[in-house]
This record gives sequence, structure tokens and C-alpha cells, in this order.
Amino acid sequence: MKPCQMLATKTKEIINNINFKIKSRKNETDFTRNRKMPFEELMLYMLFSYKCSTASALRRFFDDLHKPTHMTQRSLSEACIKVTVEAFKILYNLTAETMTEHYKIKWHGYRIYAVDGSKINLPADKKLAEHYGTIGRGHIYPRQPKTQSFTTY
Repeated sequence: MKPCQMLATKTKEIINNINFKIKSRKNETDFTRNRKMPFEELMLYMLFSYKCSTASALRRFFDDLHKPTHMTQRSLSEACIKVTVEAFKILYNLTAETMTEHYKIKWHGYRIYAVDGSKINLPADKKLAEHYGTIGRGHIYPRQPKTQSFTTY
């Protein structure tokens, strides 16, 4: 199995794992009821990179799943707020470990990583806001940091 296929399989396994779900919610009652977009689908939605408006992205996402269900942007935002930062740390570490394990070629002793400049909308989370600062009406949405630092292995 190729590394990217392996990463996709592992990511799917983690997202569908009940322990990951429990670690990824802010409150015990989050993601306990049946909703239009359950936790697993919400995580997939947030990992996909739709380059369009939120309304269009939601429509495309449900179409891709062959589900007639649609939800409002507000419902999506309310669901995203319930996911902890730790969920993304776990998925990030999985990606880093998988790629580091399978791509051993180095240039002058360094692994080379590329960044494409994509921006991800982060949920309005207090820890993220403290770390990145904020933008938007009411200054509640985390913003991209002014400087980036990268670690090479």
C-alpha cells in the first residue's frame, strides 16, 4: 500500500474510532445525538479542501456522500465549535509520522516539506484565538499567524 493510501486508511480508522470521538469533543454531551452531519462526517468535511463558499461546499459534500441532507452554515459552525484542537493535533501527528516513516530520502541531511499556502477556517476556539490572534466581527475567529516556523527532521 502506498503511503498516501495508508494515511487515508489510518485517518478513516481514527475518525471512526469512538475513543477519538470522545477525546475530540469539548463536552460530554457533544456529538451524542443523531444529527444531519454526525461527528465522523464533520471531521471529513473539515479535512476536505473545498475552494468555494461554505454553502457550496456543504452542498458538494452531501452530494459526494450521495445524501439528500443539507445543513445551514450556522449549524456547521455550531458543530465545528464543539471539536477540540487536540483532534487536529492527533491527525497532524498521524500525517507526520506516516510520511516520516515512508519517505526517508533526505537532501543534505534534511527532509524537505512544501507548503501550498492553503488557508483553513479554524473554529472560534479560545486556545486558538489566544495563540493566533483574531479577526472578524467581534474578533472571535482565529487568524493566520504573521510568522511561521518550521521544524526539519
